[in-house]
Amino acid sequence: MEELEAGLAGDVLARCEFFRDFDDELLAEITSRSNERFFDTGEMVFQESHEALDLYVVVTGRVGLMVTLPNGHEIKVLDKSPTEPFGWTCLAEPGRYVATARCLRETALVEVPAAVLEEIVERDPRQGLQLMRHVAAAAVAWIADLRMQLTAALD
Repeated sequence: MEELEAGLAGDVLARCEFFRDFDDELLAEITSRSNERFFDTGEMVFQESHEALDLYVVVTGRVGLMVTLPNGHEIKVLDKSPTEPFGWTCLAEPGRYVATARCLRETALVEVPAAVLEEIVERDPRQGLQLMRHVAAAAVAWIADLRMQLTAALD
């Protein structure tokens, strides 16, 4: 994997739940200011507790989100598949990733800088509100999934 097929990143962002409500012009802007990233199986995208600078959307492949338990064991809490976003904590205080993201197979991602999204929130409060509603929904889902995984791990 060296480069995404022309238009694929924009298509993936358009189908991503975080950006579904955005108009074509705004999606084109986000796509043009984003990066394509490619990872091998097992490669880390980001590490838990590190500064969160980017939001990611899976284009191809699969990403596992792992949390480290107090005993040092790492458990997979979620899998992310094509069109699914992760790394949303780049838009929430304190701006740190709450999990480690590791590629479960060869993976292509769209990396959207948080600074780009913050500009949109400030420039277009209506679109910003929609984006932040999706971030809040992701946080609620994350807590529910994490609770379920931790309960299973402690049994």
